[in-house]
Amino acid sequence: MTKNNLYDALKEVVAEKNLPMSVLIQAIEEALVIAYRKNFDSEEDVRVTLEEGTGAFRVIARRTVVETEDDMDEPDRQFTLEEARELKEDAAIGDVVEEDVTPPSFGRIAAQTARQVVSQKLKEAERSIIYKEFQDRVGQVLSGKVQRVERGQVYVEFIRAEAVMPPQQQIPGEVFRTAVAVMGAALDPKTHLYAVWAELPNPPGREPRLLPGMTGEDIHHMGVSQMG
Repeated sequence: MTKNNLYDALKEVVAEKNLPMSVLIQAIEEALVIAYRKNFDSEEDVRVTLEEGTGAFRVIARRTVVETEDDMDEPDRQFTLEEARELKEDAAIGDVVEEDVTPPSFGRIAAQTARQVVSQKLKEAERSIIYKEFQDRVGQVLSGKVQRVERGQVYVEFIRAEAVMPPQQQIPGEVFRTAVAVMGAALDPKTHLYAVWAELPNPPGREPRLLPGMTGEDIHHMGVSQMG
């Protein structure tokens, strides 16, 4: 995303991912205010705006008008009346006058920050879609494969999501093997897709564990499907 095609690129993202343009631009502008203050060590009261025509972000400083320098207690946030009238002829004491303070190198920072914000918003949108997809499936029987086991947590991969089974939902001594097909019931889609699983096909000598919403017939059919 360069300065010249940034707005067009954002429009493409909005159309493709069905994101509100206003929300995306607001998030970028807020992030750029932080980036400006950090990169240019500024204490100014600023806002950042996107010019649709050029795709460029502009940094606008807002300063309150005081009469003289002797009246200043926040130089980064104030203009003398004389300074203010160079920007706005009818400026008066107490007015807030704006000035474009965009640094020459701000385009690079804006493009980099915009990429990061867009990436984050896309992830949030994807999580929202997955949440909506699974929120009505709590208690339903699902199938997936063990992806990995880390620090006692069992991670299971679905087509569109990853579920995690914390240790407190596991039977002591139970071992899950990577890439083994499992099935279970989704319990909570809000932060993770917590689930309890039964391995498929069921290991010899071990009875299948029936879970909420799961029947022996479910396990039989899943076992046949996975072995077929």
